[in-house]
Amino acid sequence: MKIILKSILILSLLSCGIKKIITSNYYGNPSKVIITIDNVKYKDSNRIEKQKLVNSIEYFNKLDQLIKTELLNVKNDSIERIIYYSYDKNGNKISKINSKKGENDFIEYFKYDKFGNLLQHQKSTLITFYTYNTSGKVQKVKSHYPSGHFFEDVEYIYDDKKNKIQMTSFDSIGQIKSSSKWTYYTNGSVKEHQSYNSMGELKWFTKSLKYDEMLNRTSWENYNIINKDTILKDRYSESRIYDSFKNIVLDTVFHNGLPITIGTFKYIYNN
Repeated sequence: MKIILKSILILSLLSCGIKKIITSNYYGNPSKVIITIDNVKYKDSNRIEKQKLVNSIEYFNKLDQLIKTELLNVKNDSIERIIYYSYDKNGNKISKINSKKGENDFIEYFKYDKFGNLLQHQKSTLITFYTYNTSGKVQKVKSHYPSGHFFEDVEYIYDDKKNKIQMTSFDSIGQIKSSSKWTYYTNGSVKEHQSYNSMGELKWFTKSLKYDEMLNRTSWENYNIINKDTILKDRYSESRIYDSFKNIVLDTVFHNGLPITIGTFKYIYNN
């Protein structure tokens, strides 16, 4: 299982830049990553106009909407690809254009209802339609190609607290491809997630045992169902320490009681 370390960045500070230093040890393989974030702000406000990351530059309008991303070559910072974003009057993203010199643009379109719910998403030739229940939760997702070739049909069921409790995926003739079920603790955190195949047989499930005060999952167990006589169990736990800005400064992941990833995070704020 690949462990992905996550960190929380506080970008609303008055600082103009952040340097994040990450050191980790994954199964005995040490590594160190230095990430710098440099901000350029609008002269008449404290809003960010341009933000330079490790291998990209992001541009924002005065409504804090991302309008352009330049993807850079990691070796020389030359621009390899540009992504443009546009929005409607309600602030909903309606298009995303991925452009590279010498290649055809890759365009995505988005359509919404009057409540801001996404109704349609077209990515290349794949079109996805969304319908919602009376609580505003996604009830059905249907994806297909304009040629009529069917891709997938998904339905969701929720409990009275609006928690997703079941997902079922169907093929083009209405037969079940796969399904998932969720149960929850009283605070709304996921307790167990189960996955079933097309025959309704349980294939794997995850038990979430503990959460910290920020509702980050810190202890869980994975079970893979090989057959009726063989169940593989892996137990994971995670320990986190935060700074005063709620950034993670130490993150340790354990597998069956042994530490497999130890990550330290250091933040330097430049005024």
